[in-house]
Amino acid sequence: MSNTKILALFLIIASISKSLQLTINCDYNKSPSVTNGRLKYKLVKEPYSCVLSTLNIKSKLLVQSVTGKHLDKNKNDDVKALKIIGGGIISSTGKESSDNVLSVCEVIPAGIGSVFRNIEALTVWRSNLKTVSSRDLQQFANLREIWLFTNELEYLESKLFQYNPNVEVISFNANSIKFIGENFFSYLPKLQKAFFHYNPCVDEEAVDGTQLAAIKNTIKEKCAVKETAQPLHVTVDCKFEVSSVWKTVKDPYGCTLQKSNFDRKLFIGNVTGSHAKGRSISDVKALQIVGGVCQIIPGEFGSIFQNIEALSVKKASLKLVTGRDLQQFSNLREIWLEANDLNYLEGKLFEFNPNVELVVFKDNKIKFVGDNFFSYIPKLREADFSGNECFDDGKTAGLKLNAVQERVKEKCVVEEPTFIYTTIRPDGLTYWDSRKSEKDDGEGVGADFKVLNSLVG
Repeated sequence: MSNTKILALFLIIASISKSLQLTINCDYNKSPSVTNGRLKYKLVKEPYSCVLSTLNIKSKLLVQSVTGKHLDKNKNDDVKALKIIGGGIISSTGKESSDNVLSVCEVIPAGIGSVFRNIEALTVWRSNLKTVSSRDLQQFANLREIWLFTNELEYLESKLFQYNPNVEVISFNANSIKFIGENFFSYLPKLQKAFFHYNPCVDEEAVDGTQLAAIKNTIKEKCAVKETAQPLHVTVDCKFEVSSVWKTVKDPYGCTLQKSNFDRKLFIGNVTGSHAKGRSISDVKALQIVGGVCQIIPGEFGSIFQNIEALSVKKASLKLVTGRDLQQFSNLREIWLEANDLNYLEGKLFEFNPNVELVVFKDNKIKFVGDNFFSYIPKLREADFSGNECFDDGKTAGLKLNAVQERVKEKCVVEEPTFIYTTIRPDGLTYWDSRKSEKDDGEGVGADFKVLNSLVG
């Protein structure tokens, strides 16, 4: 290899390496950083803290340096708490920030533990945290308590705390947790308190030994998965092709999957398949899942195919679709979920997809549609609900949009509780938990939803 090529290769590697490096700016303080006190730690009393409230992390980065002025004579080794916070904070100067200010921290950066070697308490709050692994936490060898609440976590691996044997308090309140590795608690020998409120598969807390035993049992029954037998990250093989089956998106280049087996909530780890000449991942605008089994739409498709405008799941036994499932497709313009087993559509299904122009739910088993369903798709031009129990009387083919909307509102709409959580377990069953408020134990749920629970229970 010539010296010129070697130099070019070196510069490319150096450029990539530099792009993965991160400098963080700490607001150092010793006081609680949230007005209502939710970030007061249980074990580490008013620790000297590094507070981060202006991050924008959407991939794995490496912290190379830290800026910010230490208080008094403190140094990096005096920092015992790290707080990554999304809003409503008070800085060390006493100035309150807006709730709209949001630190984005989808992945915990590496290298923090090399800068702050004595971290005992870690918080990531309201920061869109999507994933956490034992590798992320390995850098915090002295960790005693961890608060990862009000984020977007869906899955906790069994060995999450394998490098943190001294952890005594954990909080995963208000995430979207559906699955937890079956040996999760075996790596927490000193655990005293656990908080799992407002998650799809578990809504409890434990502050003593009796409650810990109870929450472990709940998680075993409703959340636990055998990771070795049922890996949650899968590889799919695409047939990449241009397709003319779409109405709104004209002849897009897309990925077609046939004979898939998504029998529970899975996550796409890798995609194989031969691209057409001159095409790449960034050119993919359509995703079709045809036949096979797709009980719930896998996560992280949108991380691989970032420009999806058209989505189809057809004749694949789809049982459930939620706003969280569709959030990954921010550019979505049309969606076909035809000939499946859907029986309920939540009102906020398209909360994160305001550009949708066409929806097809033809030939499902839909009995209920959440109120305000259409208010989240202001650009809608065409909708097909024919062949569903609450909608179709055999005379609905070809109805105009306003007629479809009126018929759905008349025949299908139910008033939704404030909180409604859904999940499909590894055994394929659907579980529902709905409440009018945070304090409601579920007994106050309306008659329609009691019927709904009996249908999918």
